[in-house]
Amino acid sequence: MPDHVDGIRYLTTYDLELINQRIIEETSPEEPSGVLRFNDLSSAQQRPAHTRWYGQTEDLYLLGASLYCGLIWNHPFHNANKRTAFAACRMFLMLNGAYLNPPPEEAVDIALDSVQRLIDETHVASWLAMRSAPQDPSSADWSQLLTTPC
Repeated sequence: MPDHVDGIRYLTTYDLELINQRIIEETSPEEPSGVLRFNDLSSAQQRPAHTRWYGQTEDLYLLGASLYCGLIWNHPFHNANKRTAFAACRMFLMLNGAYLNPPPEEAVDIALDSVQRLIDETHVASWLAMRSAPQDPSSADWSQLLTTPC
């Protein structure tokens, strides 16, 4: 269950673990799963709240980008870090009223560029804003949020 802080809903480390587990079960069950480094997972999970507080920003896309990049850069899971980052970012945005639906090839390119640190959070945030639309979370098809192109 997401944490709520001043109107923003955040995913917990447990939520992120479940997202990773579910992605591996559905797409590549032969891969080892689970948390590789809990401190790195916790750090990635806290990035949106830190970005909001220290950056004094309410920019939902920048907050989502901080979660996305934190998961990709920290590599906290044994496998499926990019897929988990995409699904977690998508879920974070939906919890807060935005639906991310990019072309799959773009999502792959953004993930690969992020891994190599060819782009930063600001670039990812711009891409998220460009590929998202407002949507009421109560009308969301949550089952589709774990589908990842990466």
